[in-house]
Amino acid sequence: MLEDAKLPESFWFEAVKYAAYIHNATPTRALEDTMPEEVWSGNKPDVSCLRVFGARAFVHIPKKKCTKLSARSMVCTFVGFAENRLAYRLYHRQSHRFLDSRDVIFDEGGPTPTLEWVVLEPDSVDGSDTSENEETTTQPLNDPPPSVERPKRDTRAPI
Repeated sequence: MLEDAKLPESFWFEAVKYAAYIHNATPTRALEDTMPEEVWSGNKPDVSCLRVFGARAFVHIPKKKCTKLSARSMVCTFVGFAENRLAYRLYHRQSHRFLDSRDVIFDEGGPTPTLEWVVLEPDSVDGSDTSENEETTTQPLNDPPPSVERPKRDTRAPI
């Protein structure tokens, strides 16, 4: 969990606490497919609040703490649940502080989407077999490969 979240080993306790919470909210065969939390307390745990450990979280900043042009949210990292209250526990990497908040939007998506570009060699444009001349590269979205030239813009004034 720490490796995927790109967090240092000093966050091991947060990872263990969250792993224990997930374990207790997961059905197990030893308890006849019931959850340990359900057996212990008699109530089914709410799994709708589970998030990916280390996911990006956008924490809302109240209007009274913002200026007119400042950001309305902070980018944090989700590390678990707050103690003794219904809130998420988050880590703000820039200030190196933990904070608890309920007003959070999560970005649990995978890596940045990529786009494959097929680059044809100049001699393959004549319609011949291009299978040995094609080169496929994977680049981040909106960044063409370095070998592809962008068309020049027409800079003439309209007539």
